[in-house]
Formats: sequence, structure tokens, C-alpha cells
Amino acid sequence: DVLLMTPQCLLNGLNEEGHNLLQQITLLFFDECHETKKEHACKRVMSVYLDAKLQSQEGPVPLPQIVGMTASVGVGMAKTRKGAEEHVLTLAANLDAQKYCTVQENEADLQHYANEPKEGHIQVKGRLNDPFKEKINYIMEQIEMDMKLIPPSEYIDDVPELQHHLLKSVAERNVQQYMNWLSPLEPLAQKVDDNKIRRTFIAAKERLEVLHKGLQLNDDCESQYALEYIKTSWSLPKFHPKRKLQAETKMHQIFLDNTDYLEDICLMESQKNPKLSEIFKILEEQYHQNGKDCRIIIFVRT
Repeated sequence: DVLLMTPQCLLNGLNEEGHNLLQQITLLFFDECHETKKEHACKRVMSVYLDAKLQSQEGPVPLPQIVGMTASVGVGMAKTRKGAEEHVLTLAANLDAQKYCTVQENEADLQHYANEPKEGHIQVKGRLNDPFKEKINYIMEQIEMDMKLIPPSEYIDDVPELQHHLLKSVAERNVQQYMNWLSPLEPLAQKVDDNKIRRTFIAAKERLEVLHKGLQLNDDCESQYALEYIKTSWSLPKFHPKRKLQAETKMHQIFLDNTDYLEDICLMESQKNPKLSEIFKILEEQYHQNGKDCRIIIFVRT
């Protein structure tokens, strides 16, 4: 009999019946065997297997042959060659592996069924003018300024590193480095004793994060989607506390005051994103060359 199941199903059976269940299996295949690590079900199945193999007091017991299959064993979190080697050896030990095999004799047959991707790069220029980006940058600059105008004497005794962190702000607000600067602001602000100042910093950080993500959407999508995201976020309950501080009201209002202008920009033909136009062109070419039954996968930043 050939049985197909998830590793967890087999593990459940082993938990109920113990080693005796393993002795009824002659060959055990693990697909995606690179998962045989930590607390994964594959690793726990193999722990039962190794216990049975090593703890038998009456000599060798009948156990299944283990075959693990994977497209790539990976390197785990290793950043050096030695670390990668240790990762592979640990995986082999977890699988009680005696041999590490790759296709050699039947490589031509393998290539017949395996599609090897061809990598290429297409450089697409961004919008010639981007008034949407300019306006969002302006709004973010105003919010940043509100934070920097808070007198350091009001918080420096509580969090001396906060002023230094504010001075290291990143000019390009649509890149990951900006988020790396923004993220520590809230935990630093939480250390400030004055409630109003603490809330002002946190409110600024939350709004800047939304606007940063809006800029990233604008880079890769149409501006209208970026604007919809910001407007939806701006309406979240956390942006509308029962008792708003003056600073919170000011930061919130500066975006609302520019909403009409941003909506007008989204309707401009020149604001269309060239990246999407190029993707549409590529999709059309692929459908023309390979027929409408072809399948295309698009990976996007999330």
C-alpha cells in the first residue's frame, strides 16, 4: 500500500501507537525535507525514528528507509560558508542521512520536465514629474518639523538619545532607510514622562508611517491607490482619540487640507505609472507568444 499524508498526520499516529507504527512502514518519503528542523512535524517524526533506532535493547528493529526530497536544502540563517555547511550537516543528521544525492545520470530527462527560468532586467524610468510625491513629502516635512520644534528641555532628561535620533532623519522618505529611522521613535517616546509630548511623538510617528507607505505605493502603483490607502488609514479610530491634542489636530488636518489637490493629481494622465504600463506590455507579449492558456506569476512588494 502507498499512503500519502502530511507529516503531522503521521506524527499523530506515532503519538498514539508509538514505535510499532514505524515498524509497519518500509519506505518513508519526506517531500520538502529541508523543513526537517526545529519543531516542524518532519523533525518530530524523525525524532521518534531516531529514538527507536538508538534505544532498542534487543538489537536492530525493522525501521523504514528514509528518503528526503527538496529543490534546495538552503543555508538557514548562515552568512558564511562554514555556517552553511553546518546547516546542511545538521539537516542530514536530522534525517539520519547516509548519502546526499543529486540528479546526474538522468539530467537530460530532468531538464525535459523542469522549466529553468531565464532572468532578465528591464529598466523603466519613473514619472517625469511627480507632484503627488512632492506634496506627500511636503506634508511629512511639516509633521517632522512639529516633532523637532518640541523643546529638547521638555524630554531630554527622560530620553537623552531622542534628540540625537531626531537629528538623524532621512531625506528620502520613500525608502526602507526612512522606516528604519522612524521605527525606534515610538519606543523612545514611550519613555517620556510628559503625556502630551509623548502622545505628540507617537502621533507623528504613526502618521509618518502611513505617508511613507503611501509614497511606496505611489512608486509602484497608480497614485489613486496610494491616496486611497492614506485616506483609509487617516480614518482609523486610533487617529481620532476622544480628546485630541492641538498637535494631533494640526498633523491630522494638514493632510485633509491637501486632499482635494491630491485627488486632482490622481486624475492627471501624466501621473500614470510607467512601471504598470511596461508590465501590461510584457503580459500582452507573453499571451501573444504562448497563448491565453499560459500562466504568469507576478511577485510584488508587500
